[in-house]
Amino acid sequence: MFLEAETSFGLSMLQQLPLNESVVFSPLSIALALSLVHAGSEGNTKSQIASAICKGANDDQLKQHYSFLSNSFANPANGVEVNVANKAFVSKEFPIKDSYLKSIKDSYKAAAESLDFGNGGKSAGVMNDFVKTNTKGKITEIVKADDVTPDTAMFLINALYLKADWAEEFYKSDTKDMDFHVKNEVINKIPFMSDSEIHRDYTSNSEVEVLSLKYKDNAYRFNIFLPKEKFGLEKFVKGLTAAKMQELLKGLKDTYLNVRQIFY
Repeated sequence: MFLEAETSFGLSMLQQLPLNESVVFSPLSIALALSLVHAGSEGNTKSQIASAICKGANDDQLKQHYSFLSNSFANPANGVEVNVANKAFVSKEFPIKDSYLKSIKDSYKAAAESLDFGNGGKSAGVMNDFVKTNTKGKITEIVKADDVTPDTAMFLINALYLKADWAEEFYKSDTKDMDFHVKNEVINKIPFMSDSEIHRDYTSNSEVEVLSLKYKDNAYRFNIFLPKEKFGLEKFVKGLTAAKMQELLKGLKDTYLNVRQIFY
């Protein structure tokens, strides 16, 4: 239930994003942030959030599930560094109840803090410091002073940091600049990692090829979906469902192949 609901939530967001440009987003981060709202809401708002991030689950099941996820990131292993931090920054005009603070701390290892949104620069600085600290300096700004106004009620901030070693590393000497076809008549030279005559988890169907690269901690994987139709990403994503995605991932099997992947 949870896996398909979360996949559906992530896909529904992806399908609303511009697919003709590079986009990075974390459905898990958004769901965890919304779980903080769910903890403090009631009535129609509470039920709508539950339906969006965990359709089919009751309130207790939702809390237990996202509590489990939050706690599971606390003990990474085998060359994986991961940190997930959640915090609600609330206008001082809306006092935070102690019961709410205890609830999100106990369930999600999260916190809430009151800020004076009348001072946009200072408030933005506090929120950006939270993100900078929890991403080890990789993200230094997520909120600008102009984003903070006196009539703002709350900012939900999630910071996600992941650094992981490949189970099977790519050789630096095999990384070469190659053509990347952005769209018709637009080609960029970018670095591609390569590996030849290897065994990796792979599957395909009439629409797409899927390559799954393991990290040393096999609880984490990097799954790549490559449409077979040139420039067919938008068409493929628009027609993708949670059931189709899970079916593809279940079909992964050890395959002898060559790999050429964009260097991140």
